[in-house]
Amino acid sequence: MSHDDVFKDIEGSSSPEESKSPSKEVLADSGSPEVALEATKLTGHNTILWMTYDCADTFWNTMNVTALTPYALLLGMTHGMSYGTAFMWISIFLAISNFFIAISAPPLGAMADTMRERKTPVLICASIYFVITYIIPAYMQLFWVLPWWIISNLAYQLGRNFYDAQIPFVTGAKTRHVVQAIGGGLSFFGALFAIALSILVKIFWGPWTAINDENDGTDVSLLSFGGVRQYFWFCLAFFVVIIFPYLFHHEQTTEPTKESMSEIVKKSGRSTLITLKEIVSSRNGLLFTIAWFLISDAASAGQAFMPLMLQGAAGVSSSQTDYNFLVGIPASIIAGLLIGFPLRFFGCRICLIATACTNLIAEGFMIMAIYRVGTWTTYVSSIFSGAALGFIWIVGRQFIIELSPPSKLTQWGGFQRISGRVGSVFSPLIYSAIVKSLSDDHSVKFAYFIAVLVRSLLFIIGITITWFIVDPHKRYVAGERAPYEGLYEKGGREPRPKEEVELTVVNDQ
Repeated sequence: MSHDDVFKDIEGSSSPEESKSPSKEVLADSGSPEVALEATKLTGHNTILWMTYDCADTFWNTMNVTALTPYALLLGMTHGMSYGTAFMWISIFLAISNFFIAISAPPLGAMADTMRERKTPVLICASIYFVITYIIPAYMQLFWVLPWWIISNLAYQLGRNFYDAQIPFVTGAKTRHVVQAIGGGLSFFGALFAIALSILVKIFWGPWTAINDENDGTDVSLLSFGGVRQYFWFCLAFFVVIIFPYLFHHEQTTEPTKESMSEIVKKSGRSTLITLKEIVSSRNGLLFTIAWFLISDAASAGQAFMPLMLQGAAGVSSSQTDYNFLVGIPASIIAGLLIGFPLRFFGCRICLIATACTNLIAEGFMIMAIYRVGTWTTYVSSIFSGAALGFIWIVGRQFIIELSPPSKLTQWGGFQRISGRVGSVFSPLIYSAIVKSLSDDHSVKFAYFIAVLVRSLLFIIGITITWFIVDPHKRYVAGERAPYEGLYEKGGREPRPKEEVELTVVNDQ
């Protein structure tokens, strides 16, 4: 069976009742300009080519999390810094990077929407962080590495934003929840490749030192970089192999704009301000922005500092850290592959709440690991955090697809990045202040315990806010697109009759 046949089977998987229901094709022939922008059918071969970037993206991110932050921490301590001081500087530069991401994502997204093409920006961003990641291992000074890291992380996150915005222009409308979830689930094979490569590099060049408070004051000659630099360079070679098929996919685009670049920039600026106004004035847009700010902030911080927490607080070695990732990544794959079906049937609101609850369970087991209840607790925590990681980005990007008009999807996605990245500006600073002050006065173990409690509180508040979002999921599945007229009225979540939708479209035009 060919790739196209497999995806055709998915397209035709709706129930007989669903296929007979006229509400399921509400806008199929209504002439809606928003729906007309989207891909109307699914081509399996093209979708698989598009999905390979997701795999390459996750591969690069795993390399960044498992090697770059420990590498930077090692650099700081080999130059006489304490654990807390080195952690503080890494967190400050991460906050700076996230600040630039927050302010640049919406206007660049507006430009991509105006130019009606997103593939090229994805490839430009990938090229930038590829070249910089090649440069980073050549430096053995922390304050040379961290500025390069700012630019690399900025390019990576912007590339992710443009890629996510391609979803409606690559996947068919009926199966978008399932297909993009399959892509997100399969992407974690990239993480498996990165961890497998890490294990092989450590076999041939040796492991790098796992940094914790026991290393403070240690003779720097006892700290080893092992094969960490070789790992970067091997990862880059594999990255090229994984991303190569992405070059050959096609996204549905309308006729390219004939406007000059200056006109595009001006138009993009106006569009960005209008979109911001729309989000702030929308109850759902505002609630989602705040909830996403809290939940993604806590999840991102947990992911970014996971190796440091496992090694610094739970006391595992760098090799055991790899094994924890090997346990967590299959959970991410399974969760990502399965989440599309709950998204389809329950909607994004319920799925985002379930994601945050999964993170809370992971945090509970991490607290047990910090206080050495048993090594098994680190693996259980990795399983739940891996599952939550498989859920969160798929749920988040589907949520923004359902809340935003397709013509402004990249801009809404950019503001989604702001809501996540503004938190990511402050959270590294907060966590670094906690680790710096408490590790100096108490211990790294106690400092990370407090950091876990702070993250748990963010999840709980995020769950509470998400509960009050009026989910337009039923209307989206029925064929309607944002803005949803009468959504906040009684019965507003239910699909409207086809005749009402057609009348609204005509009046809008």
